[in-house]
Amino acid sequence: VSGTIPETLEKLTKLNSLDLGQNQIVGSIPSHIGKLTNLEYADFSMNLIQSTIPSEIGELSQLIFLNLSDNNLIGGIPPQIGLLTNARVMDLRDNKLSYALPTQIGSLSNLEELYLQENSLLGPLPTQIGSLKNLKVLNISENFVFDTIPKEILHLRSLLSLDLSANLLSGYLPNNMKKLSNLHYLHLNNNFLLDRDDGEQKWPPNLVEMNVSSNYFKSIISKADELPTSLLRLDLSENIISGPIPPSLSSLSNLEFLNLSSNSLRAALPYTMGQMTSLKALDLSWNRLEGSIPSEIGSFVGLQSLDLSFNLFLGSIPSEIGALKSLAYFDLTNNYVSGAIPAEIWTMDSLERLHLSVNSINGSISSFPVINKNFTEIVISLNLLSGTIPSDIVMMSTLRLLDLSSNILYGDIPSELWAMHSLEVLKLSHNFFNVPTIPSQIKALNQLKVLSISDSYIIGTLPSELFLLKSLRSIDLSRNYITGNVPSEIGMAESMVELDLSENSMIGAIPSAFWYLNVEELNLYGNKFVGRIQTVVSRMSSLRKLNIGMNFMSGSIPSEIGELSLLRYLVLASNSFTGTLPIEIESLKNLEVIDIENTKISGSFPNSFCEQDVVLNFSCGQIECPCCKPGACIPPRSLMPSVPMHEDDAPLSRPNN
Repeated sequence: VSGTIPETLEKLTKLNSLDLGQNQIVGSIPSHIGKLTNLEYADFSMNLIQSTIPSEIGELSQLIFLNLSDNNLIGGIPPQIGLLTNARVMDLRDNKLSYALPTQIGSLSNLEELYLQENSLLGPLPTQIGSLKNLKVLNISENFVFDTIPKEILHLRSLLSLDLSANLLSGYLPNNMKKLSNLHYLHLNNNFLLDRDDGEQKWPPNLVEMNVSSNYFKSIISKADELPTSLLRLDLSENIISGPIPPSLSSLSNLEFLNLSSNSLRAALPYTMGQMTSLKALDLSWNRLEGSIPSEIGSFVGLQSLDLSFNLFLGSIPSEIGALKSLAYFDLTNNYVSGAIPAEIWTMDSLERLHLSVNSINGSISSFPVINKNFTEIVISLNLLSGTIPSDIVMMSTLRLLDLSSNILYGDIPSELWAMHSLEVLKLSHNFFNVPTIPSQIKALNQLKVLSISDSYIIGTLPSELFLLKSLRSIDLSRNYITGNVPSEIGMAESMVELDLSENSMIGAIPSAFWYLNVEELNLYGNKFVGRIQTVVSRMSSLRKLNIGMNFMSGSIPSEIGELSLLRYLVLASNSFTGTLPIEIESLKNLEVIDIENTKISGSFPNSFCEQDVVLNFSCGQIECPCCKPGACIPPRSLMPSVPMHEDDAPLSRPNN
């Protein structure tokens, strides 16, 4: 159904049920809706209605169910809403309603479910909300409600679920929340709330799920034995909790999900945590936990997800981890773990995602004791792994992500690797492989999205088959010994977003098709390319970073470069470019860096570059820069590395503001 709600609707005065949900209705909710005084059920959800809620809605005195969700309703909730005293369910979620909740909301004495999430409501919660004695579900998440949570909310003794997350609430929680004895689900995350440390913070005794993440809770973990033992899910992440994890936490023996990430927890893991045998997911990442990983970790027999990343753990991975027969995700990224990967890791049939990057893990992976065919992600970059990549890795038939970059691996990349059809991301950079060339068999990786084998001693030419991979979005083959021309098939790489072939020995002119790529980042620095920047460069409308410095390119800079409105980094240094800097370059309002040092480009930088605070790199006497500080130019020299493509690199010179 499409179109507007007809005026003739007002004639249906005996109508008691109206369901117009999930249509294409536009326009407004007509004021004559108030004439349907026998209406008990009204559903206008999931339409395209864009209007205020008419005050006449308060005339529907028999209404039990009202659903206006998933529209584009604007303005405030009319105070007349309080006249709907028979209403049991009211759903206004996912609109653009604003202003404060009307105090008349407290008159809805029969209301059982109230959904107001995903709007733009603001102001404090009215104390009158405590009058909703029959309310079981209250959701006001994702609004702009501020001030403290009123103590009157403790009068809602029938409440089963309370969600005030993603607002601007602040201050302490009300005392004696244990009065909410029926409450099972409490979501207060993403606010500015504080917890009490005076012993007066009493929690609802029958809570099943509590999420208070992204607040300013401090002492809740130190009083873990006061939390209800009925809890199955507890999220305390992104607070300011410090100190050790107390042994009393193990009293929550029914807990299945525990997230303590992004706090300031210190000291070693208490061995008593091994008593929490019901845990299925444990996240302790982004803390300062230290010491070795205790062997008691093998007691978490039901654990499916374990995240210990970004801590200070030492020692080796305990072999007892092999007892976790249900573990699907294991993350130890960014710690100080050393030693070899225990053989038990490779025999865990349930393990799908293994992340061990940024540690000091050593030993060889030249062979696997047993192949786990269920792996989807193996990330062990920035470690001290040695040996060769085993050929039986091809047996991991579901592997999507393989990152072994920045290790001490050597030898041949096994030919079997190029036949792994499931691979989407392959990163082998910064190793010591013997790679005569990237083989044409790479065409079998038809799901590949990311290929990174930089700084890995690759020689030979690029196979044309590489650019026929339709899913490929990012290629980094920089700092190798690749020779030859860019294959003309590069124009077929329609999904390419990032291409880095810098610091190789590639030659020849860049194919015309190259300039039709819709890439965002292009780095050809440090090769032996010749030819010109073609005028069709304007077709690269998504380009943000262009580095063709340190080549043998020539000709003038085409005025069409000014059409690259998203361009932020332009590096043309150390080439044979001539002519005047085109005035159209002033159109590059997003430009942050321009490097034309050691070229023959002349002219003048536009004054607008001063206002944009563009980093300018140019040779003295090369080009005029009225706004630059004295000495901003670079003395002439034969060769100089150009401004890097990375945002966090220090500028070489800045305009004088």
